[in-house]
Amino acid sequence: MTCHLGMALPDAGTGLFRRHPATPCRLDARQIGCTACHRGEPLGLTALGAHALGSPRELLDWRGGSRATALQPACAQCHLGRAHGVLRYDAELVPDVAAGLELFLEQGCPSCHRVAGIFAAGDHGPPLGGIGRLRRRAQLAATLADPQRQSPTSPMPPLTLPPRRAEQLVLFLSAQIGAAREPGSSPAAALLSGRRGALVDHFDSDLPTATEPNAAVGALWARRVGCTGCHRLGEDASGVPDLTRVGWIATYDELGLALRDPARRFTGTLMPRLELPEPVIGSVLLYLAQQKSPLPDQPCDVQREVCARCHGADGRSLVAQAPGTPARDRRAVVLARRPPELRGVPLQTLLEVAGRGRKGTAMAPWGRVLTESFLRQVHGCIVR
Repeated sequence: MTCHLGMALPDAGTGLFRRHPATPCRLDARQIGCTACHRGEPLGLTALGAHALGSPRELLDWRGGSRATALQPACAQCHLGRAHGVLRYDAELVPDVAAGLELFLEQGCPSCHRVAGIFAAGDHGPPLGGIGRLRRRAQLAATLADPQRQSPTSPMPPLTLPPRRAEQLVLFLSAQIGAAREPGSSPAAALLSGRRGALVDHFDSDLPTATEPNAAVGALWARRVGCTGCHRLGEDASGVPDLTRVGWIATYDELGLALRDPARRFTGTLMPRLELPEPVIGSVLLYLAQQKSPLPDQPCDVQREVCARCHGADGRSLVAQAPGTPARDRRAVVLARRPPELRGVPLQTLLEVAGRGRKGTAMAPWGRVLTESFLRQVHGCIVR
């Protein structure tokens, strides 16, 4: 304020004495100070820097929405809480960042990535606690849309959220500048942010747990704790393994082991132990056991609608990785760990693998619902 006297002189003119532009914050610049928005790592003393943007084009794009939306990652540094080691945002003042945190959980991001104050189920991917200082929003959006373009060997699936929802996830990630760097942080606050909260602590006020297994409760939990980040649970959704027919091809006990101890059920899986209360586990199991969407009655339709989801159209799995291929199709290939092409596969191999499944992969034992005669016809559709 020694130089920028416009903050203290409301009638000042231009140059060094120009007033700060209006912000959506209830407090004025003299109360919140400069570093709440401008931080200093790197110096954000321009309009671009203050909004964590890299070019005038980006600034114009973000101004297409409301200024309140663009500034939310900065506002979120104060409008947050870490009670009992669980990160929460003020949904009234920074609604998009708060929604982004919910999406971070719903998409299963904690299965691989760590953020202080969020239940950490795994660490297969890099920690994201300081990603907002390291990547600009355009970079974050590009990585979410096409992770393999940034890292060809990445197991992270492309994001298939609508643009507005994807923007909220980017805003949440932009707000992650490190717990120790939040305004007002103290050693005690930093220590608290490092505590490992339970997954259920993120949903203690808005999701029922049920005292007895309840399929409706299970459907709610399955969509909030990360299952849909990898698995298909709706006709218009994407993901692998496809769970819309899991009730046909997996027993109740197999589903229970997959939820309670996925590493025992699937060797080398990235699926984490969610550590949910047993009534919730029971509800999710009951919901999954009821997923029995009808299969097509024609072999070639099964090949197109079921096999092609992982193996690609006409048995060409690599087609799904071609430029211009929708993220939804690329997502299935990535999650299925790039399964082999089916063109040229011997009949006996298909009968054995499709009939019994392949342990440790997304390949299900379709022989539980499809006869050998039917699978022979499916093979005929592939080799045509």
